[in-house]
Amino acid sequence: MAGLRIAFLASAVVLTLTSCTTGGEPLELSVDGETVSQEYSGNRDRFKPRAEAADSLWLAAGAIETFPYLPETDAHEHLHELAEKQLNTDPFAADGHRAVAWIYYNETNFIEMANCAARAVVLSPASKINRLCLSLSMAGKGAHQQAFEMASEALALPPSVNVPEKDCRLYLCRAASALNSNRYQTSLADSDLALNTMPEHIYANLLRGESLTGLERNKEALTCFQKSLNSIKNRDTAPYTLLKAETLLARARAYLLLGQKDAARADLEQTLALCRTLLQKIDRKLQTQRQLQTQRQLQTQRQTQTQRQLQSETQLHPQKQLHSETTDAGKEAENSYIAYLKPNAYYFAGLAAHRLGRMKEADELFLEASNLRPNWYLPRVERAAALLSRGQQEEAFRQCRLASLLAPRSALAKSMLALTEQMQGEFGSAFLHAREALKLNELQPEAWFVLAFANFQDPKTAQALAMTASRLAPANTAGKVAQTWALLADKRPHEALSIANQVVDMEPFQPDHYAMRAHCYLQDNKLDLALKDIARARNMLPEATRFKEFMEQIETQKAKTK
Repeated sequence: MAGLRIAFLASAVVLTLTSCTTGGEPLELSVDGETVSQEYSGNRDRFKPRAEAADSLWLAAGAIETFPYLPETDAHEHLHELAEKQLNTDPFAADGHRAVAWIYYNETNFIEMANCAARAVVLSPASKINRLCLSLSMAGKGAHQQAFEMASEALALPPSVNVPEKDCRLYLCRAASALNSNRYQTSLADSDLALNTMPEHIYANLLRGESLTGLERNKEALTCFQKSLNSIKNRDTAPYTLLKAETLLARARAYLLLGQKDAARADLEQTLALCRTLLQKIDRKLQTQRQLQTQRQLQTQRQTQTQRQLQSETQLHPQKQLHSETTDAGKEAENSYIAYLKPNAYYFAGLAAHRLGRMKEADELFLEASNLRPNWYLPRVERAAALLSRGQQEEAFRQCRLASLLAPRSALAKSMLALTEQMQGEFGSAFLHAREALKLNELQPEAWFVLAFANFQDPKTAQALAMTASRLAPANTAGKVAQTWALLADKRPHEALSIANQVVDMEPFQPDHYAMRAHCYLQDNKLDLALKDIARARNMLPEATRFKEFMEQIETQKAKTK
């Protein structure tokens, strides 16, 4: 109910803002190609710089330490109160719009968050916290270049009450945006700037480690991940649990790139266990709160009945009823806060299951995350990858289409949409969407992967495009997979096998990689090795009929050679 209450409030404010057209020069800000504008209304003095209202939640040490997750605190209801108070008193209050944006942040509704944050920036363009808020919303929508630019603009502003000089969140936001755009050196530089301010910051060390992984400096990355885990030690609240899960996922990737398969598996299994335990804790807490709420409602009903017996008909009963409704609304808001981290837990658990090759489990976990947060595009993108492995191409396309609509500025969503279109034989649309992805981010390896496949009739061009993907993101297997298939198309199985071996070493739990290597062995007429690899792929993903069909094809060819 809290989300609906604030959503209604925000809608009412939008109508109020857009109806005020008494003249003056408009303030404008572009968000995903759309312009958020506000005209001066009434006394222009109201737009003079005013002292910012402090966001107590975001000034707290815990909020900075657990960035990008909000700490567990009762101050979340304060955001609702601040939004209502500010916007009811003054619909042009930037602090009120920012408070609504933070509420949408809790709900992972980055589309509405961006709209509210943009209004806050328009109304108070000199505010660092408003631009930080908008930067976070852009990152959540997959518009990482815009997020990077907005964080840079915020860093250029003088310190304010909401973002003091020693606050490292802006560097963290910019580092994360650069990392998600595969700009590893830039991300590393901003992570270092954040660590200069807070040397033990968990997320800063995590981002630094991921940047080093992208730069193939995996041993250094392990040191950063260990620092993050040391800072999290003995802290079991939800934000710290999610930070630990995210760190373990990143460390598992570094371990795999170093060839330490067992260590990687242990980290992925631990991530799954952490997330499932967190989900159980949240469910128990919600159940306890529902029971308490029911008890309070019964107590209220008994009190009302007693008052009816003792008193004549007065205005007391409506007041009591109003109090009950207010209490219920507040409790719904509290329940909404407690549950807001559930989609994140499902998402990280899904990533761990996917990297372990458990595609059915990953599919189910990503589906849970999407059901809880329908406006969040990332679970849909990741679910599409799991669905493709399971052979469910149509549903994968649908998920990517939805993700692309939810995040039109996301190069990853566009690339995955192109990939699913290519799998369905829609080569023209796939090519166009891959080109659109590269316009958003020329370093997106999945888009180069699609373009390489689109040029298989010209093997040299396909290999060049695939090598571009590998060069831009060497820790990502997309380019190497494309190289392998391009070399097979050019009838060069020895070279293809060499790269396929690298792919299997980098991601040893993925069944499709073994199937790809089986194709290399088959073309090289090494049928026993081909059968061994395709049998492994089939054991990992028994529901995939394509593995069964390929195995029968190899067995038939082997029988003919006897």
